[in-house]
Amino acid sequence: MSVFSCPECGWPFKAPTEQKKHNKRCVRKAYLAGPSYKSDIPKGLLKARRTIEGTYEWALLQSNKATSNKLKIAFTSTPKEKLAKEIERLESILAFNENSSDKELKRLIAISHAFSSIQNQVSQSDKKNLRKAAVRDLNSKLKPDKNMSNDIMDVYFKSGVRAVRSGGLPSLGKKK
Repeated sequence: MSVFSCPECGWPFKAPTEQKKHNKRCVRKAYLAGPSYKSDIPKGLLKARRTIEGTYEWALLQSNKATSNKLKIAFTSTPKEKLAKEIERLESILAFNENSSDKELKRLIAISHAFSSIQNQVSQSDKKNLRKAAVRDLNSKLKPDKNMSNDIMDVYFKSGVRAVRSGGLPSLGKKK
C-alpha cells in the first residue's frame, strides 16, 4: 500500500482521490497563493485563507469596531501601495504563528479594512467614469446631424429614394 502526501504541507493520504480533495483546500497552498487583492485565487483556496488567522481575508471577516476614527482616517489617507506592503509584512509575521501578539492582529485588521475601502472607492470611481463615457457615446450617436434640416422634403429612405416626390407632397393629391 503506497502512501500519498500533500506537496505543500506533507499530510499523508491512503488514496489519490483523498489527496486531490485536500489539494483544493490545503491551508499551506492557500497561504502561498497570496492575498486575494494581488491575484484571482480559486474559491476553495479563498475559503481556506479565511480560516488562517493572520491573513488578509481573515482580517476582513473580523470586526473593526475597536479602531479609532483618527486611525481609520490616517490609514485611508495613506497610499494603497504602502498599505499592501504592510499587509504582506504582517501576514508573513502572523500566519501560522502560535504566539502572535494581539497588537499586530488588531493592526492587520485595521489596515485590511482601510485597504479594502480604498479599493472599493477606486472601483466605484472607475465604474462612474465608464458610465459617463458610455452615456456620452450614446448621446453622440442619438443626436441628429447638425447639417440635416427638419424639412420633410429633405428626407431620404435607406434605398436612396426621397420620401416626397417632386411636384408636391403625396397628401396633396400628387399621383405616383
